[in-house]
Amino acid sequence: MLGLAWAACATDPVVDRWTRDWLAASRAVEEGHPDEGLRALERLQRTAPTALDRFNARMDAARAYEAMGRPDKAFEIYASEGQIAARRSDRARARHEQAHLAESVGDGQGAVPLYRRIALTYPDLMPGLRALQRLQDLAVHGPPGSLAEHLRWSHAVYEVLESRTLGDNLVYFAGHTAYRAWRATADPKMAAAAERLLMELATEHYLDGLWEEGVWELSWLFRHQGRLQDERWAVRLILRTREKSYLLGSYDTPYHWLGELRLARLSMMELGDPEEAAGIYAGFLDHYPRSRWRDDVRFWQGCAWLRAGRPEAAERAFARIADEWEESKYLKRLDAARADPFSEVCVPVAIDEDMP
Repeated sequence: MLGLAWAACATDPVVDRWTRDWLAASRAVEEGHPDEGLRALERLQRTAPTALDRFNARMDAARAYEAMGRPDKAFEIYASEGQIAARRSDRARARHEQAHLAESVGDGQGAVPLYRRIALTYPDLMPGLRALQRLQDLAVHGPPGSLAEHLRWSHAVYEVLESRTLGDNLVYFAGHTAYRAWRATADPKMAAAAERLLMELATEHYLDGLWEEGVWELSWLFRHQGRLQDERWAVRLILRTREKSYLLGSYDTPYHWLGELRLARLSMMELGDPEEAAGIYAGFLDHYPRSRWRDDVRFWQGCAWLRAGRPEAAERAFARIADEWEESKYLKRLDAARADPFSEVCVPVAIDEDMP
């Protein structure tokens, strides 16, 4: 039985020889001998053991043509494989290479319809996401009117892609664009558009990849508008998504630990609730026992307890600093904090908008 199993796993000598020849031809292209590699790849296409092998040889032949300064021939191969490749993922890859080639030879606007087709046809595959990302980059850095045109296209196709993998990308990019425009111009219409779009992301794309980025940006929109209760709501919304992993650690992102620090500072400095701040700091220490911010948080927690009129709780927090961090810079600030917990010495560090 062991012999039969071994025989079943043995490599077909024909396939093995073809694979060695293909790797050698591909290596020749990579090492600056595209003519030599191309001749071998054209022969290998005719003898490929499988449709996937033929596809790989064709794609490498296109790369050889690119290296030889023949983008027209490479473009033909990518366009053809985008139509006839056996696997859907291979058709997506070929079409993305086609669009990328158009862009690399200086035809960025000619690449736009190609990228759009990929995003619409393969929204669930990596080439679809990459195509949309390239469309966004071209919109931002392209000729005048490119950004507005891309946003019009995004609006037109959103209904098609709303429930697909790229739905949140479309909403986030539009909301982010409106938010940045508002920050640059103070145009209230842009603020309203940003809030509407980022709220849609927050409520309609909860499980999607850009949800946290969108809610974080929404919280800063509220912040800059002086809407502190709304800012607190948005940060808390992110913190509700914290969950532990099945093995070690957690699934937390920077938005979680930065959100806790930001929420504690907001409660302590601006919402007049230092006791809530102290509780948030306690949660931070529980969630992140190895954080490099531990002594900072212990100190701010002590300041918060002092502001709340709880000196005994403050001293317990301060004592932990000496126990755990003998060299902490905060040990020299304890007397000043005790003397006036409302002074500058007790002000927690401000979290920057772009820290994540």
